[in-house]
Amino acid sequence: MDQVDRSWRRTIGLLRVTAMVEGVSTVLLCLVAVPMKYFAGMPRGVEVLGPVHGGLFLVLLGVIAYAWGKGLSRRLSMWSAVAAVVPFGPWVVDRRIKEAEPVRE
Repeated sequence: MDQVDRSWRRTIGLLRVTAMVEGVSTVLLCLVAVPMKYFAGMPRGVEVLGPVHGGLFLVLLGVIAYAWGKGLSRRLSMWSAVAAVVPFGPWVVDRRIKEAEPVRE
């Protein structure tokens, strides 16, 4: 395994882990905190989780941009960003990210 391949695998690993963490925050926000706010009158979950999720989303966008710079295809970069705004979206795109090869120019 050469240095480029190791670097690429680290980049893909970083993207996958970041996407999963952000995906969990999306699911918790949409399926736990928001219903608690509107159906139980308990807004604290959204007050805490909302900014955490927003920060994780921005970190994920930064990691997607980094991976794109390292060779992730434009198409997969776009799908990764779109998947981040849909609950369970990162899990749908994960297999393609895992199997991705760097785009060589």
